[in-house]
Amino acid sequence: MRFRRPKELLGKVNVKIALQMLGRLSIISVISLVLATINNLGNHKNYWERTIFATQTVDFNILSHTLPTKLSLALLEGETEELQRTLDSNYGLFGLVVTNCESAIADCPEQEILYYSNSRRLWKEGLKVENLTNEPYDLLRDPPPLFAERKYTRRYQPEADPTGMVNRGEIIGRVYYVRRVPPTFAESYGKWARGLLRFQHSPSIFSLTTGIFLTGGAVVWLLIEFMLYRKRREKKQLLEEARNIREELEQKVKQNEALIAVREKGREELEDYRREQQSIATELKIAIADYEQKIVDFQHQQDDSQTSLQELRNQLAWAVEYQVEAQEEIDRRSEAIANLENCLNSQNREQQEMTRTLEKLQRQLQETEEREGRTNEQIVSLNQKIAELTREYDQAIQQSADLQSQLREQADVEQLRRALESAREESECIKEQSRDFEVYITAENERLAAKIRQLENELGEHRSRILYLESRLEDREVGDHHVSDWIKPEDCFTPANLSRSNISSLSSSEVIRGLHRLEFVTDHQTGSHVHLKKTLFCTVPHPNKDVPYGTLKNILQFGKISEQELRDNF
Repeated sequence: MRFRRPKELLGKVNVKIALQMLGRLSIISVISLVLATINNLGNHKNYWERTIFATQTVDFNILSHTLPTKLSLALLEGETEELQRTLDSNYGLFGLVVTNCESAIADCPEQEILYYSNSRRLWKEGLKVENLTNEPYDLLRDPPPLFAERKYTRRYQPEADPTGMVNRGEIIGRVYYVRRVPPTFAESYGKWARGLLRFQHSPSIFSLTTGIFLTGGAVVWLLIEFMLYRKRREKKQLLEEARNIREELEQKVKQNEALIAVREKGREELEDYRREQQSIATELKIAIADYEQKIVDFQHQQDDSQTSLQELRNQLAWAVEYQVEAQEEIDRRSEAIANLENCLNSQNREQQEMTRTLEKLQRQLQETEEREGRTNEQIVSLNQKIAELTREYDQAIQQSADLQSQLREQADVEQLRRALESAREESECIKEQSRDFEVYITAENERLAAKIRQLENELGEHRSRILYLESRLEDREVGDHHVSDWIKPEDCFTPANLSRSNISSLSSSEVIRGLHRLEFVTDHQTGSHVHLKKTLFCTVPHPNKDVPYGTLKNILQFGKISEQELRDNF
């Protein structure tokens, strides 16, 4: 296919536009001439049937009052030349005919025409006695008449009315008033047109009307050409905008392809991170299960030690009651028991610390699982956004193709404008979504990198704590063996987590006040108990009364606080 140069295309377009302009000018000129001709037809009819008719009626009315007297006098005195000059005084615009009819009856077929006005008008060609029957006339008398016997009361009245006056004298003839025969519109229009071609035409209503219509047609043509020029300019601008939008869409396509590649890479990294987190969670679960089993074994050992301690106390009581002589041995054993109690208290505190550490590890494992779930949700949400962006990208491509097809088919300008506006809005929307998606991908990668570093740190801490707990358990096992070698198993005992001897009587108001300072809030009250909540839930008796030992122990366990923390916040 041979591509033409822009100048050649411009020249052909200009010639085509010029021809179209000339065609429209010709059509508007023809329409203006046709409308002017129709209007001139009405002007011609109004001129002859109203203006000329009214003028001749006025002339006939004046002549009816003067002409019969002069013509009668001229006939009686034989002044034929003066009579002819009088008949020719109207320039032949209408006919004045004198006959020899001596009858007063309207129909006078025997009359003869004696004199008439010299004229080259059409009325003279049809001048015959038979044609005078329908024309108005006045009677000529001897002596000459003094009064007018007929008159026209209105300008447009076709026939004269009698005045009621009668002149005396012998009738010597008649004078007829013959109206001018109007030319046809074709004859008048042809004569006017021939005058225009010969440059011999004087101004007339035809020229004025035709000039007005042609001027109006020229104004309409100029308005139409101006509107078409504006539309051509708008169309050119729209085509330019369409080309720019198409280029922007092509750039966006390339950007979207790059973003899709980044998205695929980010998704692969997220999948790797999720698998790594799953493996870490599995390892933590296995470690927690091992520690739980070790704690259960340790609790069994404590139960055995407590049983042995109770038996030792029974034996000590029996020895104090029945063997006074073994006082020194009893003192020694009492001192051993006190040392053992201190050791067991220390072990109990270490057990509490290990229990809290285990609970903390369980919570951290739960938080890790929750973060893994949120990460999976983010992956699903990100995939949905990517799918939505892909659909919008396909829609933009489809709209671009539709727009190109509309440009090739030279569609209506208004429809093209709406399509371009829709494409522009869609392009802006895709642009904003691309920017938002790019920012979101960058922020998400940074956040995931920070989260990975944080989880790695937490994993290192967990591993160090696990090593620490394993060393403590080994030390505890060594200590248990040492205590077993020092005293008999039946001499061991295990105190409660909250010693009854170390806690004083507390009122419920003091407990509630201490819990409030530890960021507990009152949830509601049911009967004789007030329910407080923080992240955990605990129940305290109400109203003010002493809290039993078992109830206080449960409150401290459920609130995850120690007795000293509660006392420090009274």
